[in-house]
Amino acid sequence: MHHLGTSEIETQRLLLRPLTLVDAEQMYKNWASDEDVARFVTWDTHASPADTRELLSLWTKQYDRPDFYNWGMVIKETGQLIGTFSFVAVSKRDSMAEVGYCIGKHWWNKGYVTEAGQALLAFGFNEMGLNRIQAVHDVRNPASGRMMEKLGMTHEGVMRQVRLVKGVLVKLAMCAILAEDDQRS
Repeated sequence: MHHLGTSEIETQRLLLRPLTLVDAEQMYKNWASDEDVARFVTWDTHASPADTRELLSLWTKQYDRPDFYNWGMVIKETGQLIGTFSFVAVSKRDSMAEVGYCIGKHWWNKGYVTEAGQALLAFGFNEMGLNRIQAVHDVRNPASGRMMEKLGMTHEGVMRQVRLVKGVLVKLAMCAILAEDDQRS
């Protein structure tokens, strides 16, 4: 396994690319300020575009690191920034990464997260040499679990009271795929 950092990846409909401070307005408007989008995640909605700029300022400083992986999902046809897809945890020792994603609700159920996920699994297995890619989802959010299944991930179990989300310790379902299981290779 080797680190490559966040490089541009193109899919049929999307450009996956590093985020910039210029993205703050679209990120704030398209998902970061939306209570429905933030319902099952640990972060709170952004109160203003300044909050979004502050977060993007932190992220953009990390893009020089080869072990930082955080892509903005942009619809190629419109240039609209619709969400993010990240390797939120990477273990070189274990040859494993955990993915996280977020998308504005206007683009839910249109296949964008699955399309981005397929490209990033291929990147992780074929370019980085990962052996395992995993993801977790709040059990109250079954749509996220269905997306993981579409990526070929196997449901491995449920962890009880494992993460504090909006003041509640929630159950998280663990899903994963191994390089030997991946059909994209």
